[in-house]
Amino acid sequence: MSNLPDFAKHNPDLNFINNLISEIDLNQLQIAKALGVTARAVRHWAKGTRSMPYIAQYALENLPKKTQAKFIQNLNR
Repeated sequence: MSNLPDFAKHNPDLNFINNLISEIDLNQLQIAKALGVTARAVRHWAKGTRSMPYIAQYALENLPKKTQAKFIQNLNR
């Protein structure tokens, strides 16, 4: 089964976005670095002042736990 992006799955609901962010084992700055966006963009998404683009939602939904742990280790070096 393929896990390709499907824009029909975009959920810009603020509660969904905040749950998605809180499920990631990274803080907002780390999420921003992992996605290649600014921390300000992540703050806007978390506050609901800007809608999270689907591609960012998709990336967060598919960020493996191993990748998250590796990312944290690299930041702490």
